[in-house]
Amino acid sequence: MPALKMTTHERQAVAFREAFARGKASKQLDDYQISDALQSSRTVISTYRREGPWNMSFQRFSSLAKKVGMTGREVCRIVGVPYNETSEQ
Repeated sequence: MPALKMTTHERQAVAFREAFARGKASKQLDDYQISDALQSSRTVISTYRREGPWNMSFQRFSSLAKKVGMTGREVCRIVGVPYNETSEQ
């Protein structure tokens, strides 16, 4: 059986969940700490993790990305724009 191809949106959702989980684990954060930092409920954070960043503002996504330590490369992959190494210098 041939492998199913993911849509761009599905690839971005997977990238978000992977980056979120990695960042959360590396910083030893739980949903309560993240929700407190973003002044949000744990339920909202759980929804973001499940559905991806498309239902949040860019400002909130940026705050979440910083809080869990996502790299610039990960953020670009999630939002679907090319990564430019010079932007991190």
